[in-house]
Amino acid sequence: RAAGEEDIRQLHERAGSWFAGQQLWAEAIRHALAAGKGGAGHAEAGAQSLAEEGDIDTMVRWLGYLPADLDPSRIELQINLAWALAHRFRFQDARRLLDALETLAAASGEGLAHSSWVKLRVVRAICEAFAENIPQSIAIVEPLLREVPCGDVWVDGLVCNILSYCHLADSRPQQALDVQQRVSGAREANRNLFVGVYRAFVMAQGYLRQGNLAEAERQASRALHAAERQTGARSSSGATLAPILAEIAWEQGETQRIDALLTLRLEMIDDFCPPDGFSRCYIVLAKLARLNARREDAASLLLHAEGLAVQRGWLRAQAPLLAERISQLLQDGDTSAAEALLSRLQALAGDAGKSDVAHASLALSHSRVLMAQGEPMAAAQRLDALATAQERCGEWLFAVRLRLLQAQALWQANAQDQAVAVGVPALRRAIRQKLLRSLLDGGPALASLLQLIAKRGAAGAEFSADLTQLLAQFAAAGVPVNAGRSAPVAVRLTERERQTLRLIAEGYSNKGMARELGISAETVKWHLKQLYEKLQVSGRIQAVNQAREWQLLN
Repeated sequence: RAAGEEDIRQLHERAGSWFAGQQLWAEAIRHALAAGKGGAGHAEAGAQSLAEEGDIDTMVRWLGYLPADLDPSRIELQINLAWALAHRFRFQDARRLLDALETLAAASGEGLAHSSWVKLRVVRAICEAFAENIPQSIAIVEPLLREVPCGDVWVDGLVCNILSYCHLADSRPQQALDVQQRVSGAREANRNLFVGVYRAFVMAQGYLRQGNLAEAERQASRALHAAERQTGARSSSGATLAPILAEIAWEQGETQRIDALLTLRLEMIDDFCPPDGFSRCYIVLAKLARLNARREDAASLLLHAEGLAVQRGWLRAQAPLLAERISQLLQDGDTSAAEALLSRLQALAGDAGKSDVAHASLALSHSRVLMAQGEPMAAAQRLDALATAQERCGEWLFAVRLRLLQAQALWQANAQDQAVAVGVPALRRAIRQKLLRSLLDGGPALASLLQLIAKRGAAGAEFSADLTQLLAQFAAAGVPVNAGRSAPVAVRLTERERQTLRLIAEGYSNKGMARELGISAETVKWHLKQLYEKLQVSGRIQAVNQAREWQLLN
C-alpha cells in the first residue's frame, strides 16, 4: 500500500511538472500539493492563476504548506488569496489576510518589498471598491498610478482596472476609459487572463454608458470568446462580461440571445459579478420575463437579486433593482405599491450619501410615480434636471432614456411643442445608437409624438425615413400608432367627463380637479371611474393616451 501511495505521489509530481511546462499554473499547483510539495517554485504564477479561478480551497490548503513568516512564496499566496476573497465578496476575510501581512511585516522590522507592498495596496483598494467604499478605494489606488508601468503586467492591470471601476462608480465614464490608456499596449500572458477580462469589462461599461453600444459589444464579446476558449463557458470571465452583452442584446431587440448569455451563467453571476453587472443581469432577465407575460417570474428575479444586494451591502445594486420594481408596478397600475417602494428607495438614497446611482434611481422613480399620479409637468421638470446632470458627466445612454421619458411626460401634459423640442434630439440619438427597446418602451405616447413629428415634416428626409421605419416597428410590437383613429360610436362622454379628461391631460391631481370643478375629491374619483370604464383603461396615463388616439382632446 505504501508503495502504491508513493507511486501516486510521483505521478502527481510528474503531472505538476508537465502542467508547469505548459504554463497551466493552477493545475501545476494542485498536483504539486497532491504530491506533498509546497509549490514554492511557481508561487507567483500559481497564486495568480488559482485566484483568477476563484479556487479558494486550494489556496487555503497551500498556505498550510508554507511557513508563517515573510517568505516570498507566502506573501505572494496570501495577497492573491485576499484578491480571490474580494472577488467572492468576502470582504472581512480579505481584510484580515492583508492586515495580518502588514502586522507581520511591522513586527519583523523588515517591511515588505516594494513590489509586494504595491500588490497589497491595490488588492486592498479592490476589496474596498467591491465593498462600496469608493472614496476609500480611490484614496488607496490613485497614488499607485505613479507606479504604472511597474514591470509587472498583472499589477499594472489591477491598478488601472480598479481606478477605472471607481470612476465608473462615480459616473465618470470618460475618465474610466482614459485610465486604460496607461496599459493600452501591454501584452497579457495567459496567467493574467482575468486582468484582461476585467479591463474589457470596465472599457465595455465605459463605452456602453456613453451610448457607444457597438464598441461596448466589441470589447466585451472579444474578451469573452478569448477567455472561454481557455476556461470554458461556466467561468468568472463569462459571469463578468455576459450581463453587458445581454443589456445590449435587449436594447437592440435581440431577445433570443439573452437566455444563452445569462441563464446558464446565473450561479456564477451570483458568485462573481460585481454590483453594476449583477443588477444589470437581473433587470434584463426581469424585463424579458415580463415581455413574455411571466410577471411572477419577473418579480421573483428582482426580489432574489435585491436580497443578495442587501446581504452584500451593495447600495449601487439595490437602487436600480428597486427602481425597476417600481416601474413594473406602475405598468401594472399598482400605484400604491409603487409609492410604498418609492419610500424605501428614498430611505436607501439617504443611507447612500453621495451615491450618484441611488439618487438618480430615486429621481427617475419619483418622476414615473408623478406621471402615474397625473402630474406629468412636475415629472418633466425632474427629468430635465436629472438628464442635464447625466449629460454633463457623459452618461449619454441614461441621458437619452431620460429625455425620451421627459418627452412622454410633456406629451401627457399636453405640452406638444415642448415634447417635440425635447423629443427630436433624443430620438435622433436613440435611432443612431439603435436603442430600439428604449424607444418601444415609450408606448402609445411616444408613438403619437413620433407621428406628430413625422406629420410636421420639418426634420429632414433621412430622419423622416427613420421615423417611418420606427413607427412600423412600433406597430409590429403591438403598440398602437394610429393617433388619428376616431372613438367608437358607443363612447359618449358627458360634459363633466370631458372636463375631467381635459384636467387629467393638463396634469391636475385629484385635489386640483376638485378645486377647479368645485366638487369634492370623492366625486372626482367617481367621474374618473366612469371615464376609465368608457375609455377601457385602468389609469390616468392610459386614459390620456386613449383619448388622444380617439381624438377626444381636440
